[in-house]
Amino acid sequence: MAEPRQRQPGPNIRRRPRRGRYLGLLLLLPLFPFGLGEPADGGGWGCARRAVAEGPGWGWPRLAVLGGLCGAFPSACAPGVGWCCAGSLWPRQAGQAPRAVGASRAGSVAPQPGRKRTRSPPGAGGEWGSGSRCAWIINAAALLPALPTDGGCLGRLAVRGTEAEEELGTFTSSSGTGTDRPDNGAGEENSREAASRGRRRASRGVRVCVKRFPGAWDVTHPCLLAGCERPGTRPRKRTGSPEKPRRFLRMQPAFFPRAPSPLCGWFALLTCLQCCVEQPVHSGASRRPAGECCRASRERCCFRTWGGGKETVQVAENQPPGTPVITMAAQDPDSGDAGRLVYSMDALMNSRSLKLFSIDSHNGLITTTEVLDRENMDLHYFRVTAVDHGVPRLSTTTMVAITVADRNDHNPIFEQSEYRETIRENVEEGYPILQLRATDVDSPPNANIRYRFVNAQAAHSVFEIDSRSGLITTSGQVDREKMEKYSLVVEANDQGKEPGPRSATVRVYITVLDENDNVPQFSEKRYVVQVREDIRPHSEILRVTATDLDKDNNALVHYNIISGNSRGQFSIDSVTGEIQVVAPLDFEVEREYALRIRAQDAGRPPLSNNTGMVSIQVVDINDHAPIFVSTPFQISVLENAPFGHSVIHIQAVDADYGENSRLEYKLTGISSDTPFVVNSATGWITVSGPLDRETVEHYFFGVEAQDHGSPTLSASASVTITVMDVNDNRPEFTQKEYFIRLNEDAAVGTSVLSVTAIDRDVNSAISYQITGGNTRNRFAISTQGGVGLITLSLPLDYKQERRYVLTVTASDRTLHDNCHVHINITDANTHRPVFQSAHYSVSVNEDRPVGSTVVVISATDDDVGENARITYYLEDNIPQFRIDADTGAITLQAELDYEDQVTYTLAITAKDNGIPQKADTTYVEIMVNDVNDNAPQFVSAHYQGIISEDSPPFTSVLQISATDRDAHVNGRVQYTFQSGEDGDGDFTIEPTSGIIRTVRKLDRETIPVYELTAYAVDRGAPPQRTPVHIQVTVQDVNDNAPVFPAEEFEVLVKENSIVGSVVAQITAIDPDEGPNAQIMYQIVEGNIPEIFQMDIFSGELTALIDLDYETKSEYIIVVQATSAPLVSRATVHIKLIDQNDNSPVLKNFQILFNNYISNKSNTFPSGVIGKIPAYDPDVSDKLFYTFERGNELHLLIVNQTSGELRLSRKLDNNRPLVASMLVTVTGKNISALSLIVVLLYFLGS
Repeated sequence: MAEPRQRQPGPNIRRRPRRGRYLGLLLLLPLFPFGLGEPADGGGWGCARRAVAEGPGWGWPRLAVLGGLCGAFPSACAPGVGWCCAGSLWPRQAGQAPRAVGASRAGSVAPQPGRKRTRSPPGAGGEWGSGSRCAWIINAAALLPALPTDGGCLGRLAVRGTEAEEELGTFTSSSGTGTDRPDNGAGEENSREAASRGRRRASRGVRVCVKRFPGAWDVTHPCLLAGCERPGTRPRKRTGSPEKPRRFLRMQPAFFPRAPSPLCGWFALLTCLQCCVEQPVHSGASRRPAGECCRASRERCCFRTWGGGKETVQVAENQPPGTPVITMAAQDPDSGDAGRLVYSMDALMNSRSLKLFSIDSHNGLITTTEVLDRENMDLHYFRVTAVDHGVPRLSTTTMVAITVADRNDHNPIFEQSEYRETIRENVEEGYPILQLRATDVDSPPNANIRYRFVNAQAAHSVFEIDSRSGLITTSGQVDREKMEKYSLVVEANDQGKEPGPRSATVRVYITVLDENDNVPQFSEKRYVVQVREDIRPHSEILRVTATDLDKDNNALVHYNIISGNSRGQFSIDSVTGEIQVVAPLDFEVEREYALRIRAQDAGRPPLSNNTGMVSIQVVDINDHAPIFVSTPFQISVLENAPFGHSVIHIQAVDADYGENSRLEYKLTGISSDTPFVVNSATGWITVSGPLDRETVEHYFFGVEAQDHGSPTLSASASVTITVMDVNDNRPEFTQKEYFIRLNEDAAVGTSVLSVTAIDRDVNSAISYQITGGNTRNRFAISTQGGVGLITLSLPLDYKQERRYVLTVTASDRTLHDNCHVHINITDANTHRPVFQSAHYSVSVNEDRPVGSTVVVISATDDDVGENARITYYLEDNIPQFRIDADTGAITLQAELDYEDQVTYTLAITAKDNGIPQKADTTYVEIMVNDVNDNAPQFVSAHYQGIISEDSPPFTSVLQISATDRDAHVNGRVQYTFQSGEDGDGDFTIEPTSGIIRTVRKLDRETIPVYELTAYAVDRGAPPQRTPVHIQVTVQDVNDNAPVFPAEEFEVLVKENSIVGSVVAQITAIDPDEGPNAQIMYQIVEGNIPEIFQMDIFSGELTALIDLDYETKSEYIIVVQATSAPLVSRATVHIKLIDQNDNSPVLKNFQILFNNYISNKSNTFPSGVIGKIPAYDPDVSDKLFYTFERGNELHLLIVNQTSGELRLSRKLDNNRPLVASMLVTVTGKNISALSLIVVLLYFLGS
């Protein structure tokens, strides 16, 4: 057990009862030496007496509780507005008498009437009106041990300040060597008495201040006037020398943010202060409450709680070693060695601080020993001690906080050395592209990073960067065809001021991906080419060219003919655009072809240009000879025909064109006296000379038709002219009506019918002519051998004329006769089916159900009947489609998939049922529209990432990626977390890039592994999403100090344990893992002399000496667990368990008994007369008492367990007695013997 502290000689403290004293304070009275005052004038403001020193040293245990204020003067604590009282102690100048003061109504203390008010110089003595500030301010009401409305331990302490403080007045407390008397706070008499005391002893003044605190505090209980002082004087070496006032250390309150219970109060506060300044803790005190309240090491606790004498100074980093920081100067009014000071300092928070700073032991100058780096350690706490060389040596301590000021010595650092990103063209303005992030380890003023483009012109007004976040977004239209690759330089500037801003640059490469947004363009609006009709098949005649500004497949152009090639005479190479003739051309059939060419790219979906026009002009060659309409030519002419009479019209036709078809006629085989000539241009043969039938009845010659081609071609025909005699009989037809059927496809020159007329005249010559009904001159008639031969001169058309009634006239040049020829035209399959459009284009969604109709196409045929009945066929077997042979309806017979095939081109043939069959072909282009039928697919089935737990917020962990087979917005993927699957907000994901970043600093000890679920969501309607599992493992850093089971605990050890044996094992737990969780143990306090030894790795405690309970029952040591550089300590009470290793102790003794005989009854003592004087050093042993001999008559009665003795009634007589008895006292297996001598004296009444 700790020995009680011896009281030093000094004045006695006389304590009077005081009204309004609180039980919580009374409970503390045995623990701390202090004095309480009493109310001034029986209920005024209250008074205070200086605490009297009760032990050596000048430490904080002299903290005095000076009494209550608000109980006596409630206006000092206004309920509901947060007023509370505070106090301070300050030294008076030696010999200065205290002033008596009284309470004013305004809450301040004013001088008593009749007293002259004087002002002291600023800072002197602290007199009323001196202008001195309160030394310290404390929310004393919050420090009550129990507050019904606020259970927080220590409450909240006020922040020290000088504004909004109202000085209430000055109180005095006496000190000296005489008998103390109560201090008086008011009244003239008390003032005189105080002045009188001031002549005999030095005085202390108490300045009372009040400070307004935030209204959120419900301060409804009386305030405490609390003060702290150090003894103001100490004896001088020479008798009678004046006492010098000592400097009073100023205290600055701070906060206890996490106090656990209201049991701490003043008790914990004072204990914390004692621990801080390394003063002996009172035997009734405990370190544990202070630790629980402070929640920190004792240095950190007390340094933050009471900044007594604290100095705060800054020193810039990167200064050379030896840079002066601050000079710590303590003053000691003593002279000689007693006033010569030596300075030293200790690191409070981190032992590394001692390697960076040193203090000159003579002048107190603190200098740097190494170059400081704020980024490694920015705050250093020291306790500076000044020790004099007097006897005894006295010391004082103060706290120094050295802040390492930041210099802008670090450049910002980008997460990557360069950035590369791709973006599709045509994204909307403001589209996020890339998140840049740079970090700077300097302090926030030197790490206020701003981003900008160094080469802003390289962005071409297409991109912009947010100066604060570093997010690059689009600011204009993104067109790959204008620029495909961008090389941007981004600068991160930290905006530093000292010595100046620093920056870093990174290059960002942005590649624009192509979208199929450009239609192929032909090189010419119209292509014209002339081709000879005799060109060889498969000869190239033209090459069309179309270009597409897009890239890759989007720029790959394919060509096809969509119209104008109904007869299939041309083909086009789909890749090169080369047009070839694949079938013979015939100018006479078709002179010009107008082809429409489509250029289509290979994008998804494809874009096409159908405006390509090619005009192929067929150049005629002289490949047809003239053909006479009928041959031979026979005609009759009257012998009296005049000159110039037209005899016969020789007519020939040439299928060629132009000069190749211009004919010239001439007669051949004639003599010079032939009476006929032919018009070379018209072919009319006329009479050029007199005719004489009796001379020449028949003329035979030839006629030749020759064209003007090169080379020239010609044809010949024979002409017979019969000179007829003039007569008076008209010819008569043998049949007046003729009926005949003629197919409309009969060839020109076909003989239709022969009619015959007979002239009964001799030598009559009959000629035949069609004189009526020959619509459109479809027919011609010639006379041959007296017969009229009707032939077809022009092609027939069933739709125009279906029946002809020709009037044929037979004439002998004078007289004539008529007949009628009825010709019925029968229909022929002369027309091919013709589609309404040469090209059909239709769009269909890929989710169109099977069996639905896609499009209905139709063709028309100008024929009738079976010749006009059309049947439709698919040229190629495409399994997705079928066509109704009768209606032309194209229906879907298999599911479509945009992702497999975007377009289908169907060749549809329409055939009629004529003989021979004729057909037409058209092309149906079916474009499949995309629907959002594909969910995004991640590149990996799951992702794993690793990140250190000390990584700063927004550190990149990993990047996920997903693709979508759909197109356009249906295939644009964004990433997100949903439904709290982001590690409870610890992670975020960039929606466009898929980069997962931390939101806050992670703690592996709380969550070592995160199981996240991210989603890839497309922009379709409705959107489709795909989840992916992400596992993020948090790597450990050594950020947790070892933790003992408690800051103070007990260990029970049996005494007499074998020296060198393990008596206990003390372990701590480190929440870290691996090497960071390795703990080393050591005893740091309380093991002097060395009694125990602790294994550095296991924590096993070994006894080095023989432990004896009777010698010392308890050892207190402080053990330390180290996980470098972090440490923690715990106080261990090693309590010995007593063993029965000592015999009972019993000495011989006598019992003297005087028996007074009287006539009164019941006077014999029947109670306990005493106890056998035996004891056992072993506290755990139980003794048993018995008589061995000498008590056979049972004169004494003993309690076997307690040893109490009683007298037997047998001794109640008048006979003296001397008896010897042997007593045995037995413990556990050990006994002791003692002899008892009983002396009985008889005394008569």
